[in-house]
This record gives sequence, C-alpha cells and structure tokens, in this order.
Amino acid sequence: MDWRAKVELFEQIRLEYEFGVGTIQGVSRKLRVHRRLVREAIQSAIPARRKKTERPRVKMAPAAGFIDAILEADRKSPRKQRHTAKRIWERIRAEVPGCTAAERTVRQYVEHRKEALGRNRVIRKYLSAGTVQKSMILLPAVCPSQSD
Repeated sequence: MDWRAKVELFEQIRLEYEFGVGTIQGVSRKLRVHRRLVREAIQSAIPARRKKTERPRVKMAPAAGFIDAILEADRKSPRKQRHTAKRIWERIRAEVPGCTAAERTVRQYVEHRKEALGRNRVIRKYLSAGTVQKSMILLPAVCPSQSD
C-alpha cells in the first residue's frame, strides 16, 4: 500500500471511529484492518514512515579505511588531480586483496563520504517520472563589476 492510500485509509478510520461505530474492534471489523492499525490511526492522522535499517557494508569493509585515506589526501591536492570514483575502484582492485566490491558500490560509498565531508553538495533534479539529473552546486567566481 502506498503512503497516499494509507493517509486516506487513516482518514477513513478516524471518521469511522469518531462518527460511526466508535470502537476499535468495530472499526477494524468494518474496514477489515488490524486493530493495531486502528490504534495507530487514532493516535496520529499521518501514518509513520517506514523505518530504513542501516545495513553493514560487508563488501566495503576491507576498503573503507583505504578510501577515506585517499579522500583525505585529495583534499590537499589540486582539484584536477583528485581521484575519481572509478580510479579509486581500480586502485582498490589492485591494492586491497580482500575487497570484491563492484564499481557501483564504490561509487556510492565515495559519493556518501564526499557528502559527509561537505565537499560535494548534490542537487537532484526530477525532470520527469523516473528521471533524475544530478547537478553540482558551483560557487560563483568573483568577477570585477562591468560598467554599462
């Protein structure tokens, strides 16, 4: 059930509880939902979002320290000489024997770490249904004012 449908169901449950049957058991029988869901709807008009559990990164564990060291060293180097995510992945394949992470996994980890370091701020633009474009925020260069 999508979230919008659940909001509408909660509204229906609350109306039925207030102005209809009036009992938790009666509402659950009439709308064919669990009593726990009726109690949740009575407590709050907006359903709780689903909790996302943080899973351990098993494949990235051997290379996490290596990647963090590369990113820290890249902070001091000029922008054009910094490692790309693909180059980091190639170095991991060559230098870290126990890591079998895919390139996409390394890319996601590098993006996450760069955001945590505060270096890259990414804006996701939703162009149409299912299409996402990433844009980097660039600070404007200081230019001398032009006279008209």
